[in-house]
Amino acid sequence: MKPLDNTNKVLTEVEALAAMHLFLKVQWERWPDMPVVQVLSDMGTYVWKDGSTNDLAAAHDWRECVEHVLKTGAEQVLTSGGKV
Repeated sequence: MKPLDNTNKVLTEVEALAAMHLFLKVQWERWPDMPVVQVLSDMGTYVWKDGSTNDLAAAHDWRECVEHVLKTGAEQVLTSGGKV
């Protein structure tokens, strides 16, 4: 899994909301009893100089959600219930 990309991907507020909605949906489909605070805590907040994070799997999931929103459109993601 590659590090997070720190280039020119800028999300609107609606796109960011859709990406977070989709990310949390994916996480809860895997671990339905996990509280949101644990999901966010497990991800960690530190990004290393090389762009990697403490949780490369979560970074990979986040990247996929962002790419899906940018490809599909935020409104489509939000109105479809976050279906991938």
